[in-house]
Amino acid sequence: MNVKKVALGCLGVLVVVGVVGGILGYVYVIRPAREYLASFRQLGQLVDIDKTVTNKASFTPPDNGELTEDQVARFAKVQESMQSSLGARSAELKTKYDQLEKAQKDENRPPTFAEALGALKDLAGIIVDAKKAQVDALNANGFSLDEYAWVRGQVYAAAGMAFSEMDFR
Repeated sequence: MNVKKVALGCLGVLVVVGVVGGILGYVYVIRPAREYLASFRQLGQLVDIDKTVTNKASFTPPDNGELTEDQVARFAKVQESMQSSLGARSAELKTKYDQLEKAQKDENRPPTFAEALGALKDLAGIIVDAKKAQVDALNANGFSLDEYAWVRGQVYAAAGMAFSEMDFR
């Protein structure tokens, strides 16, 4: 009889620990991971966003590889428009991550799982926002995707800057 009480007591403790562990695992691991995955599903929109570029004309770079004044001016307008569209969001994220970095330095610890997932979630969101801003600016300035890519490459090369494009498609 005494053994049964001990066994039932142990079983009860195991059930309580299992329930509490399950709740904590859901709140601190599963739910943040789901939010993270949902935010990265947004990246699947990038191809669809690209399809909204109105200038579908093919572009053949000139044989001499030189940019025209018009291309440079339009490129500058695209860059200004994107900066204007994303400026507040970029500043907000910079402030958030500066505070996070300071807190981690002060506490001498690596980021928590939730902090790391939050950072990746923010990154996915800003990538989608940046693509939307870029397409809007391309449409406003008459660029096709191919012409813009070529002009951007030429501008950065002329400025002596290596440019590597991340393609999330």
